Amino acid sequence: MNEPARPKKPRTTATLTAEQGRLLRLMAERQKVSVSWLIRHAVDRLVEEEGKGLQLPLDMPARGIKKD
Repeated sequence: MNEPARPKKPRTTATLTAEQGRLLRLMAERQKVSVSWLIRHAVDRLVEEEGKGLQLPLDMPARGIKKD
C-alpha cells in the first residue's frame, strides 16, 4: 500500500561568514546536535520573541555601507 504523502518542509539557504560557520560547527559538536538543529532552534526562539512583541536590535549597518 502507498503511504500518505508527507507535507514538504520548506528549504531556506543562508550565506554565513566563515566565522559564523566555524562557530556553529563548534557549537553543534559541543552540544552533540546538527548545525541544522541549531539553526531551527534559533529560528524558533526568534519567532517566539517576535510573537511576544519584542523587537530585534536591527541597528546593523547595511552591507557595504559604513556606519558613522
